[in-house]
Amino acid sequence: MRMNPFRSNRYSRLFKYKFLEPVGNYILRALRYVHKRINKLMKRIVLTLANLVWGGKVKFAHVEQVRAFENSGVFATTSEIDIHWVYRQWANSERIWNLGFYHQSVEIKRQVMEHIYQKDGSSCTNQVAPVMSIGWAVAIGHLGSLGAFILGQRSGIIPSEKRWITVSNVENFSQINKLVQDEIRPVLKRADHSILEHASQWGISERLQMINTNFGFLSLYEMHERVYRGISKNHKLQLSNSYIEVSKQKLHKLGLPADAWFVGFHIRENRLAEDSRVATIENFYPAIKKITREGGWVVRFGTGTMRHLPKMPNVIDLHADTTEIRSLHMFILSQCRFLLTTNSGPSVLAWCLGTAVLQTNTLSVGRNILSASHGSLYLPKKYQSISGHNLSFHEILSSPEAYAETNLKQKFMNGFRLQENSPDEILLATEEMLYPANNEARFQAWDSKVNKIRHEVGAVGYGRLAPSFLVENEDWFLR
Repeated sequence: MRMNPFRSNRYSRLFKYKFLEPVGNYILRALRYVHKRINKLMKRIVLTLANLVWGGKVKFAHVEQVRAFENSGVFATTSEIDIHWVYRQWANSERIWNLGFYHQSVEIKRQVMEHIYQKDGSSCTNQVAPVMSIGWAVAIGHLGSLGAFILGQRSGIIPSEKRWITVSNVENFSQINKLVQDEIRPVLKRADHSILEHASQWGISERLQMINTNFGFLSLYEMHERVYRGISKNHKLQLSNSYIEVSKQKLHKLGLPADAWFVGFHIRENRLAEDSRVATIENFYPAIKKITREGGWVVRFGTGTMRHLPKMPNVIDLHADTTEIRSLHMFILSQCRFLLTTNSGPSVLAWCLGTAVLQTNTLSVGRNILSASHGSLYLPKKYQSISGHNLSFHEILSSPEAYAETNLKQKFMNGFRLQENSPDEILLATEEMLYPANNEARFQAWDSKVNKIRHEVGAVGYGRLAPSFLVENEDWFLR
């Protein structure tokens, strides 16, 4: 019960006479009314400025727009969720993630999501977000994660309820339509923002970085590992026959014979001098020549900023960055014998399409060398101390560098230097991809040694390292 201020001790001396009390109450109600009107006016002014900044037009916000924002929970005071705490914790998680403190970062995000679900009056076991967040549809690697999410639904790792995903780009909408079937339904929304990206709505918007599964909240990397570990060869997403036939004809016109087998080729090139994920394209030439000598073709794809390949027989260089060429990327990833690539997004999409991947120059080996599609292999970059000492697999996994998102300059300041995979290493691993049946016994023999180290240090990913790399570097890499 609210106390009448004019009956409190503070005002008792001023209002000894009861006939003045109604006057005081009237003044109080008037002040409350003025405060309420000023409050609404200020909100309308703020939203008007927002209309100008993000909408490009000076439009005085309608009262219904104010009411909609109040009811949305965007304003911290209108939500049960501690919005400021959520954003502070999430930002802190991202900061330590970049430094390589993976497990601590994931635990913070997990606590944030549990807080949000709890304040929504539910738990992760009885509430399923009906909408996928925008992050699932913004890049080719994220699209591959969406494919892994669907495979997780089919295998019982993720709740099987149908979801929606809003897509602002027509081309991305077309790509998603090729990939998803009944589990997820894309909706074209001509805007690159959504109210569902606000923390107050995360309980109904499945986050890319922390996913609600039947095993609780898992990071994106933990989800991938669970989906692909022990996966069967046929556990993959299928593209439509009509898309495959149309794409096959397009690629035939670009020079690929109708009966030819081919290897997809994509590497991350030196867009930024300090990007630690890039590789030197010349190191792949011996592997390309090996593939073509064996009767295969190589189809290189990527962006328009790529350097041209030199003229080589049986090589198609899709250098043009056009909608027509980009429409072939998913076909290439689904139909190639295997993908020869680096630590980049196409790997993730190839996995969900069931295509084997040889991922070279892999970094952040604690979380990036994940269980993947059947037949996939990894070649890690070599880590060296400033003095030139090669770091073993155990040493790398025991340090934050196994999970860090740092550039070359930051790695050097932390005492590390990187060495790219050599042409011989890439060539030998390519031969293992070309003849996997001849190497299965070698694969299994090395797996137990490598996985023992992973288990000791709590690594996230259990992907298969190329045996040729382990044979050549066993004396220091597995010590």
